Amino acid sequence: MTSILVTGGSGFIGRHFCETAAQLGMQLCVLTRNPKAAARRLPDSVELISRLSELSADYTPDVMLNLAGEPLANGRWTHRRKQKFYDSRINTH
Repeated sequence: MTSILVTGGSGFIGRHFCETAAQLGMQLCVLTRNPKAAARRLPDSVELISRLSELSADYTPDVMLNLAGEPLANGRWTHRRKQKFYDSRINTH
């Protein structure tokens, strides 16, 4: 079974990805700022964590998918917003 660690899994793209991946039998762990809100949006099989330190020491995902960042659907895509999209996805901490 493929194991995927997802950031931004409860966002617009992430929740659709997680639903499809769960239906395909993949093991999902979502790093989220708000586990309660994410639980309402994601399949029950998804493990939710709010910090990487919550992962067990032996957890090694097959894939790490970063979907966290500045929301894409909120407003016009100006040059400044496009830069925010880029920066929020590349400069994650």
